[in-house]
Amino acid sequence: MDLNHHSQIKLYFDGDCPICNNIVLKRQLTEKGIQLTLVNARTLSTIELNTFYQLGFDLNAGMLIEFDRQYYYGHAALQLLFSLSASSNLMVRWFELSYLTLNQVRFYKLLVKIRLFILRLQGKTEIKHNTNYSN
Repeated sequence: MDLNHHSQIKLYFDGDCPICNNIVLKRQLTEKGIQLTLVNARTLSTIELNTFYQLGFDLNAGMLIEFDRQYYYGHAALQLLFSLSASSNLMVRWFELSYLTLNQVRFYKLLVKIRLFILRLQGKTEIKHNTNYSN
C-alpha cells in the first residue's frame, strides 16, 4: 500500500443507510494526504452496478473501496478504511478500534444484516442491480 500525497480512495456505499453514513462520512483522511471520493451506490447506473456484481461485488452485501489499483470489499474495505483514518466522532472511533481488534468477518456480516433491517424499517429497498445481467 503506497501512501503519498496523491493517494486517492473511491468508496462505494449505501447513502441511505444510517450505519454506513456514520462510518463513512466522519473520516479524517486529508491529514494523511489521501483524497476520499464518496460514491452513493444508489446513484450508480444499472450498468455500473452490474459491472461490480459481475466482478463479485454485491453492494447490498458490502461496501467497496477502489484504492491503489485494487478493490477491497466488505470486511476488507472496512478494515482498510479504519486503518487509514480516524473518525471525528468519539463513539464511532470506539467502534472502529473494537472492530479492528476483533477482526471478524462474522461481525461485518452482522452489520450488513442490521443495515438491511434498518432499511426495511425505513421503508427503503436494497440497491437495485440486474441479477440476470450477462456480458
